[in-house]
Amino acid sequence: MKKIISLFLTSMLVINTCYGSNKKPEEKKRRRRRRFRKPDKKYDKYFAKNYDKLAPILQGDPVSQMVCGLDYTMQANEMQSKIKDMLKKMKKKGRIISTKAFEKNKEQYAQTFYLETSYSNLERICIAKYINKECNSKGCGAPSDFLIVADNPNNIKVAINVLNFEYPIPTLENASIYCEKIEGEPVGRKLSAKASYLAKLGYVDFNDSGNIILDKKTGKYYAVDNEIKSFRIIQDPLSMRNKSFYKAFRIEKTVPPGFTRSLGSVLPSYLFTGDIDKGREFLEYTHKKFKDLNKNEIDTSFIKFNVDLSTLKK
Repeated sequence: MKKIISLFLTSMLVINTCYGSNKKPEEKKRRRRRRFRKPDKKYDKYFAKNYDKLAPILQGDPVSQMVCGLDYTMQANEMQSKIKDMLKKMKKKGRIISTKAFEKNKEQYAQTFYLETSYSNLERICIAKYINKECNSKGCGAPSDFLIVADNPNNIKVAINVLNFEYPIPTLENASIYCEKIEGEPVGRKLSAKASYLAKLGYVDFNDSGNIILDKKTGKYYAVDNEIKSFRIIQDPLSMRNKSFYKAFRIEKTVPPGFTRSLGSVLPSYLFTGDIDKGREFLEYTHKKFKDLNKNEIDTSFIKFNVDLSTLKK
């Protein structure tokens, strides 16, 4: 009897192996494939028709300010002009100098700037400016002084990374950026509650104590290590769209039937709520439109150009 039962179970196992196990995983695979769809593009026609009304929502918003006033509603030459104007202002203030002058007066500069670490991303300067503007008298701030050092301070090479659909990122290719030194106590790890206003701005980089410095003389908290990934926008690309900005753009009458709950956090919460994927779709549409219009200016995901500062005097 045991032999019969054993033979029966073995035969069932063989049948299952030959027929059942090969079939069921295939069915599962097919079911899984059905769950993954290409991005929904059904609103592209609406975006195209209403682009002039939708574009201002991204112009000058917090994210744009953090990346030096750049956004994908601009043309490549407009982006270049923004960065050129920024660098020209810094040169006039004497904040773009040669490597030779820097080495000669290094001890003097060491009193004002952190010389241990240098950067190339211009966003650090713009984020600090944004923080100082928003914090104002809120008990927080960021360094307000930066120094750019280059072998040839009259010819600065710039590359704007336009690979990321959420925002462009400007960097310097032949120069280093040094940040103003803030004297005080590193308190990043134990700050969160006291730095609530920084948190309201979307700042999340409290893991390193050295990222936030407490100036005991003034009681002010300074965010000293600022880059775009220091903000909540990386974890949630749409979280930096602030309500006060959106209220300036009331376009309820342009909304077609059934379009509610479609653009999520990109557009005002009182206008479109929910579905964050549709919000990302609007950003992707804007990015694609930019790349199509400026394809001749883009070199492997970068817009590269030189800024001639030779005619400017300190």
